Amino acid sequence: MKKEGELTSFYVITSVLALIGFLILLWFVVRVGIPDDAETQACHLSVITRATAPESAQQFVPLHCTTQKLCVKDGRGACTLSFAGERITEVKVESRADDMGNREATRTVEGTLAEEMYSCWKMMGEGKLDLFQSLDQKAGLAPVKSTCVICSRVALDVAKERN
Repeated sequence: MKKEGELTSFYVITSVLALIGFLILLWFVVRVGIPDDAETQACHLSVITRATAPESAQQFVPLHCTTQKLCVKDGRGACTLSFAGERITEVKVESRADDMGNREATRTVEGTLAEEMYSCWKMMGEGKLDLFQSLDQKAGLAPVKSTCVICSRVALDVAKERN
């Protein structure tokens, strides 16, 4: 005879298994972590979503992009003043002397900037997507305005050697 309010073994076992599964999932997320490029993928997905939205709703679809902060340094300094406690990615520029005594960077500042511009261009759809033009602009009723997305901020902390 079942009493009202009695828990059956089915509900107890199901609850315990659900709790164990949740703890295993939580341990896995904490142990493995979130991938480094998750923000980049989220931004690219929001760009694709905005570009494929109907034209009447396109301007209301937000872009979920964050600006990457890069500190290009030569190993001696730090970019703490440039970013004031924000999470940054440090890129070290190593230099070496050539045969004539001139110092040249093995990983140049220009190369770092070029990589950042390329990754931004790729993330924003390689110029193939129309993200910011409204219906008025397409119809020719409003002037076309330039719009920028700031993908990266770069601070340089490279000491120049003087003889």
